[in-house]
Amino acid sequence: MFSGHGIAKQGRAFLLTQDAVLTDDVKLLEDTSLSVELITERIADTGAKQAIVLMDACRNDPEAAKGLDDNKLSAAFTTGFDFSKNNAGIEASAVVFATALSDRAYVDSGKNLAYFTETLVEAIRGQAADASGNITLGRVLQYIQTEVPKRVADDMPGKRQRPIYSLAGYLP
Repeated sequence: MFSGHGIAKQGRAFLLTQDAVLTDDVKLLEDTSLSVELITERIADTGAKQAIVLMDACRNDPEAAKGLDDNKLSAAFTTGFDFSKNNAGIEASAVVFATALSDRAYVDSGKNLAYFTETLVEAIRGQAADASGNITLGRVLQYIQTEVPKRVADDMPGKRQRPIYSLAGYLP
């Protein structure tokens, strides 16, 4: 799980750490942030047969994210986490993004927490449970896909956020 800022430069995606240097220099980004390529390599190195990645990092320009300017999910993030291409050893994968390609993820300014992360935590804590108390991946996905757009629309009329996911080897 990553919740924070991401940036795409020269067709590559990076997750910005607290001390990352915001730059157009890809080599400096490699030194001060986490590349999506590196993350998928490390997942493969574990030998895990299943992987779930939760990404609340679609803002490819953190300076723009301070305001309400659109700051959208780029293709570099979605293709970077394509486990069918990058990690042949992974038998089942789920990659969940806070918002759809070319859309923006928002922060609930009253709570200073991203809508996606807030809703995901609620889902895992039981809001997505079935009548028997079971929480499945499918129910979590359904919960965030219902709740996030509703909360964003209620709090920020005219804005939208639609979480998306990619599954391989899992049933929704």
